[in-house]
Amino acid sequence: MELSFDELKNIGSKVTLAFKRWQFGNKAQLAFLEDLYTLINDGIPANRAVDMMAQVTHGLRHEVAVSLSEKIAQGQPLADGMKEWFSMNVVEIIRVGEAGGALAQTIKSAINMLSQRGVAMGAFVGAVTYPLIVLFIACAVIVYLNESVFVQFRAIKPIEMWPESGRRLVTVANVIQSWWWLVILAVVVVVVILRWLMINYTGELRPTLDKIPPFSFYKRFVSSRMLETLGLLVANGVVFKSAIKVMQYQANPYLNSHLVMIEHLLGMGKTNIGDVLDTGLIENQDLMRLRVMAEVKGFEHGLVRMGVRGTEQATATLKLISRIVGGALLAVGAVLIIIIIQGIYLTGMSMGTA
Repeated sequence: MELSFDELKNIGSKVTLAFKRWQFGNKAQLAFLEDLYTLINDGIPANRAVDMMAQVTHGLRHEVAVSLSEKIAQGQPLADGMKEWFSMNVVEIIRVGEAGGALAQTIKSAINMLSQRGVAMGAFVGAVTYPLIVLFIACAVIVYLNESVFVQFRAIKPIEMWPESGRRLVTVANVIQSWWWLVILAVVVVVVILRWLMINYTGELRPTLDKIPPFSFYKRFVSSRMLETLGLLVANGVVFKSAIKVMQYQANPYLNSHLVMIEHLLGMGKTNIGDVLDTGLIENQDLMRLRVMAEVKGFEHGLVRMGVRGTEQATATLKLISRIVGGALLAVGAVLIIIIIQGIYLTGMSMGTA
């Protein structure tokens, strides 16, 4: 099927936009939001703040600011304009802030979230980069030996007469050469499935899954973000029940299931914040703190603090997981190196014997 010029142009535009969005990653989003927060926090309306950024910025940041300015001029909310450039988590937070009249505070919350994400991702990349390099080099050496040195060994002596370590090395090399793509595909599929389950699955097994990583980590992250956002809305004069409604607008199925349960508990006449939020999302020790905080004035600020602290703890957990994954990869690399040394040395020694 032939494509028209307009269709090719449209495809080219989408590819270009996808590349620019990739360029406008976590660090760029963080820098943009920090500048926007500074202006809005100084009392400048959001639309005017975006216009000012469009005038003084350059390059990709200028393009993003112009895009947001155009969407706002068309009557769209700021969050809708940010869809093309910012992650969905940021867009959801900004939308809640716009709907609840706490835009500056929720932008600050988004900044904190991106900062913690940057720290966590930096820790993950740093923890797994070296082990992955070791693993890749070990696999490359094994394949090289099988395709060069061991070819000569086979000409000298049949593989059936090799020592076990040599045959093991050949087996590993054949597995790597034949199935490396399947390993990568399996990792990608597992990641995609886990991500979908964490966001969408709310069935009977979810409480059990939430007790094991990575579901427990995701649960901690969602509960922290919910507490912080809820506290910001209530602190800015939004009634608690209305704040729950506002948060439901863009909540994913997992968070929405807990928000619906919170509404149900409110409808049952629950009044203590700790009892209302007892849906299984928040840990028991945090619920105990909330029950105590509900008895004093200004509990909403406590919600914000608990949310921030929970995000920091989730980040620390991800750092620990990163070190464990890095250690496991390094251990696999070490095993392959041992297989290489044993295989080449013992097989080479056996070539000199009849």
